[in-house]
Amino acid sequence: MKKTLMTCLALLVFAVAALAATKDTTITINGGTTTVAMQPVTHFHAAAQRSAELKTIYSNLGTGSKVYAGGYGWTVSANQSVAMPFRPKTVSVVKQIDIAVGYTSGTNEIIVSLATDKNGVPGATLHEWHHKAMYTFGDCCALDTVKYTKGIKVGKKRYWGTVTTVAQSDFSGAWNYTWNLKQGLFALNLGSGWQASTNGTVSAFDVLGQ
Repeated sequence: MKKTLMTCLALLVFAVAALAATKDTTITINGGTTTVAMQPVTHFHAAAQRSAELKTIYSNLGTGSKVYAGGYGWTVSANQSVAMPFRPKTVSVVKQIDIAVGYTSGTNEIIVSLATDKNGVPGATLHEWHHKAMYTFGDCCALDTVKYTKGIKVGKKRYWGTVTTVAQSDFSGAWNYTWNLKQGLFALNLGSGWQASTNGTVSAFDVLGQ
C-alpha cells in the first residue's frame, strides 16, 4: 500500500512539473495574437507518411526536420481563431488536411474546418473535424491529421482551412508558422468576426485528396 501511494505521488509530481514546464516555457506577444516557445526544439517527431493514393492539392510544408518552424505561430484559444487560405489548381476532392498546431494548456481539443471564401475571409463551413491530443507546442515536426473518406469537392477558387476551439474551451496553443516564414494572406477572429491581413507570416498545413 505504501509503495503504491509513493508511486502515485511520484506520478502526480511528474505531471504537475510537466504542466508547469509547458506553461512557463511559452509566452504570447503582440497582444496575445502570437505564441513563442522560449526554448529550442528538443523533441523531434517525424511527420507521418501520407498515403500514395492521395495527391497534394495544396502544401506549404517543408521536409525532414524543417516541416515547419516549431515554436513560433499564431495563437489558438477561446479568444482567437486562425484561418489560412489555399487555392486548388484543378477541380479536386479533399480527403485529408494536415496542420501544425501545438498544445500549451487546457483541454487538448480543437476544431479544424474547411470553409468557402466570402469576400476575402472564411465563409460557409463545408466540413469540420474535432481533433484531440495535439503534441506539445515547441516540438517538431509531427502534424495533426483529419480525414474525410467521402471527400469534399472543391474548384479552382479560394478556400480556407480554419482552426477554432470548442464552445467554452480552455484550450491554448498555436498554429506553427511555415518552415521558411512565408508571408501572405491569413485571417484572425478575435471574437467579432474574421479579419484578413496580407502582411504576416502564414501557418503550416497541407490539403490532400484526389
